Amino acid sequence: MKTIDKFFISFMLLLQINFFDLIDTRTSFLAGFSSYSQKKLLLVVAFAYMFIRSIAYGIDYKRKKNYTLFVILFLISWVAILLATVSIYGQSIVKTLFVSYYFLLIILYFPFSEALPSKESWSTLIKIFSNFAFILSLIKIFQSLMISKFGKVFFFMSNNDYITATSLRFVKLGFTRIPSPTDFVFFSLLLTLFSILIGLKLFTKWRYRLYIGIYIIFIFLIGQTRSYIIMTILVLLLYVLWFINRHFGKDLVILTMSVLAIPVLFFMIKFIISIIFGNSSRGISLSIRQEAIKYYLQNISLHKWFSLGFVRDDLFSNLVHNTHVDFAGNIYSYNYDDVGMVGLIAQYGWLGVLNISVYFLATLGVFVKSNSKYLLLFIFVLFFGSWISVSLFDPQRIFYLPLLLVLIDSIDNNILKSDFYGGSTDV
Repeated sequence: MKTIDKFFISFMLLLQINFFDLIDTRTSFLAGFSSYSQKKLLLVVAFAYMFIRSIAYGIDYKRKKNYTLFVILFLISWVAILLATVSIYGQSIVKTLFVSYYFLLIILYFPFSEALPSKESWSTLIKIFSNFAFILSLIKIFQSLMISKFGKVFFFMSNNDYITATSLRFVKLGFTRIPSPTDFVFFSLLLTLFSILIGLKLFTKWRYRLYIGIYIIFIFLIGQTRSYIIMTILVLLLYVLWFINRHFGKDLVILTMSVLAIPVLFFMIKFIISIIFGNSSRGISLSIRQEAIKYYLQNISLHKWFSLGFVRDDLFSNLVHNTHVDFAGNIYSYNYDDVGMVGLIAQYGWLGVLNISVYFLATLGVFVKSNSKYLLLFIFVLFFGSWISVSLFDPQRIFYLPLLLVLIDSIDNNILKSDFYGGSTDV
């Protein structure tokens, strides 16, 4: 990986995780520019990166990019909805930009495609992710334990994390919940396991096991995010099947699946029910999300070709969030980032359906012709799992989307490849 790429990508990752929450952004001017859900500073850095990179290295038009049509269509759709929102709702273009600016981060697909042209460049990137996620996980594990046992807060947290952690409403095995870093930790877990499948051998055997173990502890006990727990179980099962096949052959894989299918399914369901749905408020949130999905889909044709658009929360709060009253009379509101891909449709409407269709068809085309289908299945856990709840189009996670698209391109271009028998034997 070239120096400029390594510097800017590392810096953008640090912004994405708020410098491990060692800097207090809640009470400073940074709160409105760089936080878990505010990505204005990240967008500025992204544009600076693209500009400096184009001057230093030029632009490579020759490399095959499967998602060029999708990214261009998405950006054109963004401009169209931006202008339509300004016209219909009477908002200023600047205020409307502040609502929707984060969608522009998808343009990083183009510089990332050029920054990650080889197995070596991916090795560098995955190492950065893995090391950052390990540090972040340790900090949050320690913080979670200190809050639940002693009520002590040593590191800064986002407002949502602070309220969730200190309320002690979600304590599992002595650890209170701190959900925000889960996006980054899971993505890093996925990349770390992926590196084993393609034989990168980034770390020693014990270090791989240490990193993966810490990530899993964080996701299950500190993050406690339903969708990420389920996706973690899925990627671990895929990894275990690959490992068994790699060392013992396909017959043992079939035997293992046959013998363990029922007990594994039973314990998985029991675990999910006890850990995730044991708290009544988590069950209520599922009901609210179902109602939110229904509400947003009912408004898909609100403005014929698009839905709500980029309306301002402060002026059109009832339109964006609506209200839900439960049987006890409690009032709840809806949010785009609680309903997965429906959150994008809630803003883009039928234009969003078109974008998602192009997005899906491009991915399907890669899968059909790929010689590394098992690698793609591994990536699809996040690619399609995020459609249900933790959408990659939300401001918290959209930075990962162009990286994921380039990763799929790299598999398609045989830069990263492995069959069911390939990979490393280190772990």
